Amino acid sequence: MRGTTKQAGTGSQEDTMDGTDRLTQPGPGDGARIVHERLCASRVGRRWERIARTHRLEIQALLVVHTDLEQHVRRALWLLAAAAREVGATVDDATLAAATAVLDDLDRLGTFELRRDAQSLRDELAYVRGHSLAEALVG
Repeated sequence: MRGTTKQAGTGSQEDTMDGTDRLTQPGPGDGARIVHERLCASRVGRRWERIARTHRLEIQALLVVHTDLEQHVRRALWLLAAAAREVGATVDDATLAAATAVLDDLDRLGTFELRRDAQSLRDELAYVRGHSLAEALVG
């Protein structure tokens, strides 16, 4: 059964049918849902989702304490969702900068394990510039 609970300052948390949680972007278009659907459609995307799920509790705690991180996550999700909606649209510099800001925050605030995984995402993000989100997720 699906249920939604409100998390302070993080949008809503949705329990999925398989027992996992994911943060969702509130509002029209549900940006996080769109990004989540694109990520789940590829091996690389599923790995990114797995990393987020692994560190879910730590990230949620950081979002509550650090409002700047929350703002960076919201902006990155919004821009990634916009790139995911448009077929063939390339990931622009603003989207990369927003995603990099989130990774910088996680590197600055996270545990060793979170920082290590954020670094692996940063390495992959370097190859995204000038490609569509779908191309980037193919690997």
